Order: sequence, then C-alpha cells, then structure tokens
Amino acid sequence: MAEAAALISGELSRKRNDKRFDVGCRVSGSFGEMAPNPNPNISRRVRQRIFGNIIEAVGPKQYKVLWDDGNTREHFSNSLKKERSFASLPPDVRPPRLQDNPDLPPQGQQQIDEEQEQIDENERDQEMEEHLPGAGKESDDDDSSQGSKGGEGGDKAGGDTEGQMPGQLQAEVPLAPDYHARKADAKAAIKSLLGKEVVVKHKNKSIAWTVIEDWDPEEPVLEIDTAFGLKSFDSRQYKQSEVLAHLFLHLSFADWRVTLDKMNQAINEANNNNNKKRVRVFSAEEFLTALGLMIGAAEYGGRGSQLWEGQADCCGGEKWESLVPDPNFDGIMKQYRFKDFRHFFPFAFKSETLKNNNDPWWEFAEAVNEFNNNRKTKLNLPKWLIIDESMSSWKPRQSPTGGLPNISFILRKPKPLGKSG
Repeated sequence: MAEAAALISGELSRKRNDKRFDVGCRVSGSFGEMAPNPNPNISRRVRQRIFGNIIEAVGPKQYKVLWDDGNTREHFSNSLKKERSFASLPPDVRPPRLQDNPDLPPQGQQQIDEEQEQIDENERDQEMEEHLPGAGKESDDDDSSQGSKGGEGGDKAGGDTEGQMPGQLQAEVPLAPDYHARKADAKAAIKSLLGKEVVVKHKNKSIAWTVIEDWDPEEPVLEIDTAFGLKSFDSRQYKQSEVLAHLFLHLSFADWRVTLDKMNQAINEANNNNNKKRVRVFSAEEFLTALGLMIGAAEYGGRGSQLWEGQADCCGGEKWESLVPDPNFDGIMKQYRFKDFRHFFPFAFKSETLKNNNDPWWEFAEAVNEFNNNRKTKLNLPKWLIIDESMSSWKPRQSPTGGLPNISFILRKPKPLGKSG
C-alpha cells in the first residue's frame, strides 16, 4: 500500500510539475494584431495568438517571453498557454528537445513519448482553464506592469484592450445598454418628433398636441408678497374650545347656513310628495351636531348602528371594563334622526343645471366645486403647487358601481376599490 501511495503521489507531483512554466518552454498568448473574429456571427475583432519562448522568471507567476516577432514582454502565467516545443516555429528553426541539451543524459524513446503526452495533456487542461470565470485577474495586473517593464513592444499587451481575457471569445449576447445610453436614445427619439402633431382621442373628443423642444412662460411667475395660509379668519374671535370647529366650517363651506337651507328645502319637497312619512327640517344645532358625529365616528372601531349601542346592548347585557369609552351616540342624537340627515345632506349639492347638461356627477359636482373655490378665496397659496392624487374607498352593495357613475380599481392603493381624484 505504501508503494502504491508513493507511486500515485509521484505521478500527481509529476503532472503538476508538467504544468509549470520553465525557462525555455514554448508558450503562446493572444497578444498579436487585431483580426476578424473567427465566428462570423460576431463583428467584434479579436487578437491573434502569437508564439514565443520563456527566457526569464521575473516574479511569482510572472515571466519574460521572447516572442517570435522579436518583441520581449512580461506576462502573468494565466495569460500564457504552454505549447509543444515545436509549435508554430519558423521553417528555418530547429525544434529544441531536452535530449539536445549536452548537459543532460540522452533520452530514451519512452521518455520522449512521455514528454509529448504531457505537453498534449497540459494543452487540453489550459484550454479549459482559459474560459473559467475569474481567470483573468492577474492578466489585468500584467497589463499595468508592462508599461514600465515591457520590452520593445511597450503596448501593455498582457490583456485584451477590448475587454476580453486572452484567448476568450466574446459572448454572443450583447450587454444591455445602461441608463445613460437609454436616456440618450430617448432624447434622440423625442428630438426626431419635433414639429410633429400627435392626436389623442378619448371617447368622442380628441386633443391635438404639437411636439416642441422646450417651453418657458413669456412672463416669469412671481410669488405673492403676503404670507401663505389662512385669510379672513381671526381665531381670537372664538373660544379656544371652539376654534377648530369654526375653522372646519370656514374651510368646508362657502356658507354652511346656505347648505342647511338647501337641505331643508329638499326635505320639504319630499314631504309634499309623500304623505306617509314626514321628516322634520333640521335646525342649525342639529345640522352641526350631525356633522360632528360624522367626524367623531372615525375615532371608534365600531360603525353603523354599533355607534348607537352601548356595550351592554351588544354584549348580551354584560358590561366589560375598557379603557375606551362607549361612543354612546344615542345620547347625542337619535339614530333615526342621523339617518334622515345622511339621506338628505347630499341633496344640498344636487344641480339641476348640470343634470340638464348630462353631467354624470350632477348630484355631487357642486360639492367639489365649492370646496375648490373655498381654497382659492380663503387661503393664500403659492403659484407653484404639487399635484397629487387621492383615493376614496367605496364598496358597492346593490349595483356594480354603488350608485356612482364610475369607480376605479388601483391595486397599489391601500384600499384599491373606490374613486380616485
């Protein structure tokens, strides 16, 4: 067993030694002139492989090579390929053999055959190693060192200036363009459209857009000198406990009393058309109380009739101790009365004019217009605004759109179903 182990160890050691580069051995590398790619499908050129002999070891895994073209350069071992001793020799040069060295004893035929077999095996191994990932790290260092150490060539030929590893073919799949290349292509595409007219159609309407290079306003937009924020509202006129309530009414309605009158008018019209159920008109106090309940409902986890039920009513008569008090809306306004308010409140914003003009939002468009006009008249705003979108959640119950002309489904929103604006 010991003899077999020694034999195997010696054989492995011999093969490792055969792959080493020694002074005088024949090598090749892709350091020649640029030539057409042997692959006809690739237009990128590659460097020709040239041959030479190692004349000196100048550092760890670094050798000085005398190439057949007469140039002397330094290269790392991973950029070189060991060749047969007679590979690509000029016709007038005799192939060097170990047995031609007068300082060594004559070789037998078996030794000559082993030498040839080892060179062939080494050639196959190096062909595989050339294409392994990361095999070109040392050759990059070789490129930088040749500028100062190189011989007559002086072209930093330790690596491919085209970005390839020595002897490696270019990948057939081209690299995807980076951001700057895509941006340049996009600008070029836009520039080619200058002066052209693009028509955008939506339903029965169409808008014609003309592509221009740039646009600047004829007169610069100047900011107003006054401070931004509220105007025509003096918080000192109200009690501290009522300031926010008055501010809400100031920003939400042009005049909340007018809205109340419109709602009561709708109630009177309904009473005249229905003799079975009559609804009392709302006083100013009731109107404001109902608005407060709509806002206050957001503070509680319950909804609907749960806000009017006590904990004992919804838990089988048993009351649980809790840090959160019961809403107890029933003690503020009866539930039937709030339902009347919620039913008739939208009537204050219905517009017969918009209805006659076939506006699908005629029942609520006036509320949106009033809100926007309020912002213009009661706030000092800058000229430059940031426009964003909002999403109002809406769950239809009895129809596909829940009574609205249309609804949207936007998956990226926290509540994807509703109305965006």
